Amino acid sequence: MFFAGDGTHARRAAELADEVIAIAETTEVLANARLRLNAVANLSYGVADERFLSGCDVGSVDSLFSYDCLVRMPEARLDAFLAETACALRDKGLALLHHSNFLFDYTLAVQDRPHGRSSMSAARFADMANRHGLEVVAQQIIPWGTVTGLDCLSLVERRSRGLTREACQVQQLRV
Repeated sequence: MFFAGDGTHARRAAELADEVIAIAETTEVLANARLRLNAVANLSYGVADERFLSGCDVGSVDSLFSYDCLVRMPEARLDAFLAETACALRDKGLALLHHSNFLFDYTLAVQDRPHGRSSMSAARFADMANRHGLEVVAQQIIPWGTVTGLDCLSLVERRSRGLTREACQVQQLRV
């Protein structure tokens, strides 16, 4: 499962996997991805509604990848995304997620934030992931443009815990 973006990573994943689902946050992004990826046979598409992974059954996703889609996401929305990720991933399923590593006071205007990043840190992300039953396997702080340490790649694994659809629905209501 991928967040579609412009489709570059989804195309590569489709070369390596039996099935890839590309999720876009808007219909415009999805339309652009479809144009770029129209010849890829094992790729299906979806648009995120108020929930990101609403079309996924509990424990149905082997792996999830998101690059550059989460870096501007506010903390509360990222927390909801992690809750959904924990429900969608199978036990021991993995997610590689690119997110902001830039902490700031919320009074900082968007135009003053490097590359429009949201406030997040690797440690805060790990705490949020852990709260939802995801274990951080590895994190790598990375630069973006000329800004050292601006972003982080986090590899998380869903702990075996036998979540049910009902438990996931209750968890998502709390987020």
